[in-house]
Amino acid sequence: MVIAPAVVRHFERVAALLAQYFAGIPLIATYYPDGIAGAAVYSGPLHHDVPPSIPTATATTPSGPHRYVACTKNSVEWLAHRGTIELGSWTSVAGASDRCAYARLLVHPSGRATRAMVGTGLRLVRERLQRDGLDGVALVDARGGAVWVPLGGAPSYSRVASWLHPIASDVLNAHPELFSDAPLSERGDRLYLGTASNHPGRFSALPYSATGEPGYSVLVPVAWDDLEAALGRTVGVADFAQWWDENDDLFGASVAERGEQHLPESVMPTALPSANAFPMPSAAIGESRGPNLRAALAVLADGRARSCDEILTQAVHLGLLPASTPSHQLYVALIEYISRARGVGRVPQIVQDEERRFRLNEPADDWPQPTYWRPRLEPHPNAGELTAALRQSGGGADTTAFETAVCDGFAALGFVATHVGGQAAPDGYVDAPLGGHAYRAMLECKTARGTVANPDVAEAAKYRESYGAQFATLVGPAFPNEQTVINELNEHRVSAWTIDDLCELLALNANPEEVRDLFAPGFVDDRIASVRWSREHGTAKRVALICEVLCALGWRAQQHTPSDATDAPLLTEDAAMMLVDGFLSAAGAPVSCARSDVQAAFAYVTSPLVAQAVWTSGDHQSIVISAPPAGRSAGSNEGTIPPTR
Repeated sequence: MVIAPAVVRHFERVAALLAQYFAGIPLIATYYPDGIAGAAVYSGPLHHDVPPSIPTATATTPSGPHRYVACTKNSVEWLAHRGTIELGSWTSVAGASDRCAYARLLVHPSGRATRAMVGTGLRLVRERLQRDGLDGVALVDARGGAVWVPLGGAPSYSRVASWLHPIASDVLNAHPELFSDAPLSERGDRLYLGTASNHPGRFSALPYSATGEPGYSVLVPVAWDDLEAALGRTVGVADFAQWWDENDDLFGASVAERGEQHLPESVMPTALPSANAFPMPSAAIGESRGPNLRAALAVLADGRARSCDEILTQAVHLGLLPASTPSHQLYVALIEYISRARGVGRVPQIVQDEERRFRLNEPADDWPQPTYWRPRLEPHPNAGELTAALRQSGGGADTTAFETAVCDGFAALGFVATHVGGQAAPDGYVDAPLGGHAYRAMLECKTARGTVANPDVAEAAKYRESYGAQFATLVGPAFPNEQTVINELNEHRVSAWTIDDLCELLALNANPEEVRDLFAPGFVDDRIASVRWSREHGTAKRVALICEVLCALGWRAQQHTPSDATDAPLLTEDAAMMLVDGFLSAAGAPVSCARSDVQAAFAYVTSPLVAQAVWTSGDHQSIVISAPPAGRSAGSNEGTIPPTR
């Protein structure tokens, strides 16, 4: 562990100050084992004993109750001498880790965004706060800035989130050229406006804390009148003594100046996801999804992006949510679901775009729905029987019965399943009989009443090489949704399959080629929705629509073919692409067709099993439609195009 003496001295200087303002709250320390040029390591909850002189605080986060080092002068100094570079917290009320003392909005630059832009951003945030009758304290460091809002009355974090998210949304929507909440790679040269640290278990740096920036930049408060000047310099730990002489305790003075501030009375509490409310994702911990997430997934299943209000309107219309559901409650639920998923290294099934709309975390699908084509979604004929065997044996004591049920389940999907079992041997393996695409996966089966307490990920990979397998799988009722498990799955290249995962594939009657990607390391539940998505929204849907459009428009055009056939236009790939793109544009779909999809459509309609078109010559350069489109008579020249959305 790299210990920076200058940082230790700095924390010794400010320890009493931090203890004064944040007495007893949970602390999260940030270390840089390889120096600040290396990766950061965060302390998080305690998993070991601490000296009797170091007090602890218990806090309940989305993953359950945990112990943290509590903020006192002694504990700050103790953490500093152990190599802490930065101290952070979610700034709760002392003794009540679920109650908020300070709301925080972070403004950090991305790309080539300047510190002058940070100043503008901080002022815009302040202006929006003042519309609600509140004011905040500006703080800056080398990374950017933040607005801290002192709150009286100890509001719950659910109330704070219900208030903060619309504020952030207002600022983002009013100034899209300046702000973005997109992933870092997509922000460009804009400012990031963050509110995610305002929840138990999350954190941002405390005032007067050093940070892992050059010179160990300190997060210092600034007067609003001096904001631009303050952003013109950074205060490192070596400069802090001089800064203090010039400014004294500006944070304490600024907080006192604002007096007792309370959230607007109109802000109602919103039940934020607990460890059980919105599972991450459901199959990973063996629980059903919450009503808000279930409703959103159902509404977004068509692949279109929607605002929160649009999701709610359709969910109420479909009877998925009560009409009394507040829009902000659904918004917070979805934002928190996404945040929690990413926070533990999972892949959220719903994401938010730069316009703050929500969509499924799959490739965008703005193609109209074909009229006659329907995706293949029939279950396996024995899905009910196989599912019952998996669920019954998975929670029992007969491990052999569960191993057999798992093998039977994979066999129904088209694998050649071999049950081994016994001591010093794998539980089984499955072979995908795909010729040159064949692959093998080892099976390690775990029974449990609920969640498998000790997954033993390494055991699942133990026989991969000796059996010539490409993949290793862990199968059980459910697995802990913890970062350590995710890390082990990636380290040992193991995929974790729940009973729900296997049952879902049986309900789709999936095949070995479709599920190949599910054997990649990690939780299968993060990727399994892609199987259904590919069937409903993938190449088959696009090619089906292209076939319908070409047959309808081609047949219509051929009703007016000149008497001299040599003058008739040729339906080539290029002509087809222009026809389809014209249809898509008229339908309001912001997409265009790919040549490969047109080629697939040509191959389909000219197949002898379909016989909807024929090639005009042996070089297969163009086609003619040889029969009227479905639903049209040969004498009709009105050929109906598929309806638009």
